[in-house]
Amino acid sequence: MSKLEIVKKNREMTVTEVSELLPVSARQVRNWIKEKGLPARDSERGKILNWHETLDWYITHIAGFSGNRGNRSAQLPENLPESEQETYEEALTRKTRAEADLKQLILARQRAEVVAISDVERAVARSNKSIQTLIQAFPAALAPQLLGMDDRAKVFALLQRECNALLTNLTAIDAIVEAEVVEDADDAEAEE
Repeated sequence: MSKLEIVKKNREMTVTEVSELLPVSARQVRNWIKEKGLPARDSERGKILNWHETLDWYITHIAGFSGNRGNRSAQLPENLPESEQETYEEALTRKTRAEADLKQLILARQRAEVVAISDVERAVARSNKSIQTLIQAFPAALAPQLLGMDDRAKVFALLQRECNALLTNLTAIDAIVEAEVVEDADDAEAEE
């Protein structure tokens, strides 16, 4: 009997049947019943679950655990009439779309069209460190030049020239280059 036939024939399912429909083990389903409040009732066959209640719980649990991902509202309405409850076919279609989205994201990452947030964070941190180094070096570079200067106009001109040079250096910092430096360092660490 196919999974679809199981759902259509039996809305009441065992832990094993539910685990075959969801991408989890029977042990995981039992743990959810025991620890996370997955609705189930006892019977002579063990724990029995209603498919629609289980599917609603599962979607809510997964959305709450891994974030909304923008596909559906994070809050599912409670006590929907049976006619408005998600069917197995709808859930399967949604799952297929999500898998296709994931494949597109993986392909985009392989093409370097997207980057991981952690990579961006490292590049920004590296850029910030470069900026910090340039700014902290500013007084040390100016001190010897200012030593013994009495003319206010010359001091002002020197400060303005050095500030402009610092700003030019700051604008030359390229986050893309910084990211490549981080990536090269990561590759070197991975090879060791």
